[in-house]
Amino acid sequence: MRKTMYLLLLIPVGLFVIVVCVMQLTTNSIMREVRSAFYCPDFYVADYQYDPGGSPELYADPEVNYVVYEYDPDKPNIYARYNVTNHSVETKYFDDVDINLKLYRIFTWHNFLKGTLWFRYSVVVTDKDGVRIFGGWDVPVKLTIEKANGKWEITKLYESP
Repeated sequence: MRKTMYLLLLIPVGLFVIVVCVMQLTTNSIMREVRSAFYCPDFYVADYQYDPGGSPELYADPEVNYVVYEYDPDKPNIYARYNVTNHSVETKYFDDVDINLKLYRIFTWHNFLKGTLWFRYSVVVTDKDGVRIFGGWDVPVKLTIEKANGKWEITKLYESP
């Protein structure tokens, strides 16, 4: 009798574990996109800041691929947010840096249409001589996600300072 009760209790626990695992796996595309953002050599410029006819030294470097994106405060662009060339490295020296990224998914919870994904990252950018240019350690991030046209989209991003 007790064995049967324990087995009956294990069924919902097992189903819960399976659902949580499926939730984690279905958001792998977001984690790949976040990882790509750190290593992207392009320089992202918000459309409201872009002025190609302005100062001649702006956007004039032929070695740099400038990407103008539509700024939307309600939908963060993770490439503009996490691309180290936008924040810490002169773009022309991007090939001469070493990016050491550790990206950990903490937890995902969603209903297969909307949800939340938490991850943590540590990143250290060094120049070719090993001198640290930029670093961030164990930074927690919360993403609000939504499925649109069969693809997960990030709708909100909160990063702990």
